Amino acid sequence: MEKQARAESVLASKTSGRIALEHAIKAAELYMRAAEQELDTVEAARLRQKCHEQISCAEKLKARVHSPLIETTSGALEILSQGSKLHECEFPPWNHDPPSTEFERNPDNSPEFRDDVDIDELWNRIEAAYQSQDVIITMGTGRITTDEEQFMGLVGEHDYAVEAMDSTGGVKRLLVKNPWCEGPTMATIGESVPSQSFLSSSPRNTTTDPDWLKQEGSGNRLWLSIEDVVQHFAFMYLNWNPSLFTHRRDHHFSWTIPRDVYKTSLSQNPQFSVTEPKGGTMWIVIHRHFIDAELEIARSDQDSTAGAAHRLGYMSISVFENNGLKVHTRDRELYSGPYVDSPLTLARLDTEPGQFYTIVIDQQELPLPQYSFTMSLFANSPPSVSEAREAMSCISEHDGAWTRRTAGGHSSCATFLNNPQYSLSVTRGGPVSILLSADSNTIHVHVDVVWAKGERVAVLRVKDVVASSGEYRRGCAEVNIPVLEPGVYTVVCSTFDAGQLADFVLRVASMTPVRVAPVPADEAGRFVTDLPEFLLAEGDMRLRASLHTSWLARASVTVQTANIPVVGTTRMRPSSSSMVRLSIVLGWGSEQVVLAVSGEAEFQDPSIAIRTPYFDMEPDRIQKLGLWIVMESVGCNSPRLAMKGNVLSDSQVRLGSWESA
Repeated sequence: MEKQARAESVLASKTSGRIALEHAIKAAELYMRAAEQELDTVEAARLRQKCHEQISCAEKLKARVHSPLIETTSGALEILSQGSKLHECEFPPWNHDPPSTEFERNPDNSPEFRDDVDIDELWNRIEAAYQSQDVIITMGTGRITTDEEQFMGLVGEHDYAVEAMDSTGGVKRLLVKNPWCEGPTMATIGESVPSQSFLSSSPRNTTTDPDWLKQEGSGNRLWLSIEDVVQHFAFMYLNWNPSLFTHRRDHHFSWTIPRDVYKTSLSQNPQFSVTEPKGGTMWIVIHRHFIDAELEIARSDQDSTAGAAHRLGYMSISVFENNGLKVHTRDRELYSGPYVDSPLTLARLDTEPGQFYTIVIDQQELPLPQYSFTMSLFANSPPSVSEAREAMSCISEHDGAWTRRTAGGHSSCATFLNNPQYSLSVTRGGPVSILLSADSNTIHVHVDVVWAKGERVAVLRVKDVVASSGEYRRGCAEVNIPVLEPGVYTVVCSTFDAGQLADFVLRVASMTPVRVAPVPADEAGRFVTDLPEFLLAEGDMRLRASLHTSWLARASVTVQTANIPVVGTTRMRPSSSSMVRLSIVLGWGSEQVVLAVSGEAEFQDPSIAIRTPYFDMEPDRIQKLGLWIVMESVGCNSPRLAMKGNVLSDSQVRLGSWESA
């Protein structure tokens, strides 16, 4: 480990810019790991010293890089939108005593610190508001190990106050207050206070006044660069002054958490239509009211404060440019906020005059059945808010499930026909929207609307598909049809992999009433007569088997390879290149009549069930002329390819043996 660290250190000294910085950081990590593994305390101390040297080298290199490399120890860093608890930190005084309502908890969230985020622009916005005394800033650490606490001088899952900001000399720094009288020191990650050379050039105000900073206890403060903040802190909390806006509108509402089948979609989430007459910046703050039951949940978690917060669930705000109408899926958001465990979250929205926007409140793992909220809109012209309305007037919902018998998988699976299917009867043409929402976001789902006269779809042909939801999506899928002509269609609900089990709800919305009913299982109410198994020879072949009945009957014949996909996978048997066609022939020779043929007379891959349309069986004509199932195959290159099948009929039928035709 030390040898690798030395190699990285050498590379850092021989390169420049971001590459050198990456090598220095890697060397520091390797030295720290080596120190952790070293049993000799003296040797471990030497390795830790080497680690500190590489960190110092990395800090110097970082200052030269215009776009700093950001490393986090607790995952992706995001500046969350929530009010901060300050743990009795000391704050610089305000110039006057504000009224009690002036600084209500008004949180803000900024984007994650990724490479594509303009940190300079973010800094300028926060610094300008801080100097005008319109924002209070605190920063929080994530969950870190004891060794990391000692190394960085920070306490995990705690908040630190920001007492000043300055960018003198082009270096963006924040003055951070360590609230701990006893605990790790932050001296290893910043510049301690006082620093006369720096303070003498800072603007003189209450936040950076040297006389104020030299008060007792000022030595427990530290200047941190914005790069250090990004690297060592998980969150930044911004409490904004509501009086920045001239108008405020509050809307109170409650939300009964929907069933699990709705959690992957937005159809049962609170949704509101908002607009601002003159346009401009609007802030939307959602405040979840505390409930007594939450206290018991928090007390039941003995691990940590953060653990208790996580058990209380998460919430988020999304904004859609949808003319104030309801939305049902999470794609095409104008703004998508982070999921926070705070009871407060905020969205910043730049609005166009008179434009209606849809605001959606979302949640993950909220444990209680019902909550109450207040939504506050802050703007510089009177905002308006109302509940978002549905785009369609007629809505029906139908519960279903993928079970061991009905989880058929995608259209290339041999068991596709087993998927839950619904007949959709449309009497008047118009727009139709279909939403499929599952109770699990780990499975990928799909909806097809097929021209199949409400009958079960065994094979999905492109020309029969009226509309589909596109690619398989996690948890939910939606298909919107601008105009669906009158007729009877079949709606197929499928998961990508066969054998995936889940409950779901199918939601059909239209402007005029439509009728939706489950399509019975293929063998429901019918006799199932198995065909004798047979083997396909290499090359081309043609077989026939006689078919008899004593009563009038209506039947359909199905065949496929005997090796079907393993349940829970999409794995097929190796392709044989064989193509098969089924025909039902009345009579034989020059007078024969074809009653039904599979695939519109096209040869098909037998790894997927091949089926004939339903045909009528008349005992008298069969006795006189004979009725035959004719199986033709071409291109078989696998010897002894086993085939199986059955006859579905509403009366009992009898089958003869296969013979050459």
